[in-house]
Amino acid sequence: MDTRGVFILFIVFYLLVIVMTSVRLGLRKKRQQLWWDDLGAFVTLIMLGIIAGLYIAQTVRTRQSYGPDVENFFVWANYLTSPTAVWGARLAIVLTLIRHIPPSTSRKTALGSIVVMGLMYLTSIFLASFECGVPVSASARCPYSARNTIINLTFYIASTIWIVLFPIALLIQYKAASAHRKFIICCTVAGLWIIAVDIAHAVNLFAFDKFRRRIVTEFDVNAITATGNLHILFPIIASNAVAFIAPLNLFAVSSQPSDNESVDSTAKA
Repeated sequence: MDTRGVFILFIVFYLLVIVMTSVRLGLRKKRQQLWWDDLGAFVTLIMLGIIAGLYIAQTVRTRQSYGPDVENFFVWANYLTSPTAVWGARLAIVLTLIRHIPPSTSRKTALGSIVVMGLMYLTSIFLASFECGVPVSASARCPYSARNTIINLTFYIASTIWIVLFPIALLIQYKAASAHRKFIICCTVAGLWIIAVDIAHAVNLFAFDKFRRRIVTEFDVNAITATGNLHILFPIIASNAVAFIAPLNLFAVSSQPSDNESVDSTAKA
């Protein structure tokens, strides 16, 4: 498949994920259950829409045909929207967990992780901005440096490991029933897949850097295109999955009585 074909394929994937995320937000709004985790999902939704729009523009016409300024903007915009989409989805997952646990040391720890992940995101944006130039890149060829790739990979893997381990710790702490194994499996499998894609994309970035410096003579553009887009899409897919599963009385420790409990209490009174 040529590069244009890969772009078309991922445009379809982006549109499907946009629909999935819109359904999530629509259901939350209808049920009056919107919360901060949905804000993270909404930010990611906007970024996915921008990325899909950029891809459509580059599919209708070649990027070079738009002229150097627009071509440079495509590169710069992608380098800023991609990390925003990735971190927005990661933060949404942690916020979903925070939403369903009572005030405790665990919740304070989770809130602290939000601050740390926010700093990681700002660092990624800072590195991307100055790697490509401000406000628009000076060159249409602006690959990540090895230093930036290592920093970003470290951030991504560290945050994903936290996303995997934190819910397991909560389930052990609150002694949740076996019915919640579905949630554990969802977080664990999603986290492992996200880590695998992050590593695969980093490997392709290093390979592209070697190709750019003519250390190697061949490079598969489709491979880096695929891992780069999966690196963006997987976290929001995982976030949506967690959001759909989590409302099922995840830790069975809600500080608020359920509707049925309220009705029973009223009847007894």
